[in-house]
Amino acid sequence: SSCFTVATYNSIDADIETLKNEISDEGARSHFLGGILRLAAHDFMDFDPFNTQNQMGPDGCFDPAHPANAGLPQDIWCRDCALQTLYDEKYSFISRADFWIASANAVVRQTSVNNALDLRETFVWGREDA
Repeated sequence: SSCFTVATYNSIDADIETLKNEISDEGARSHFLGGILRLAAHDFMDFDPFNTQNQMGPDGCFDPAHPANAGLPQDIWCRDCALQTLYDEKYSFISRADFWIASANAVVRQTSVNNALDLRETFVWGREDA
């Protein structure tokens, strides 16, 4: 993640917008954008500050079979899914965890009124994948 720059963040934001705009059906677009938010959330929701061996948290890894992840759209992060294809082809030099959070931040900005919820200034990179 040492190669993550503001330009990388901006590029992810622009690419998420491109993917979003390629989806003409509003329901499918909402499913895609909500899936990105849920993917990032499910990645960090297993954080355990009391586990000294493995605190987990945003580590680019989630267990799709875990009951807490029930309902997470299976077509958001899979071999032929648009988001994973984008990561594999353009952003594999950064951690999945950083990519998922930057992508979720892009969704938050793009879906907020007047793009007012821009989390760019608060984004910190450097997460490591499990």
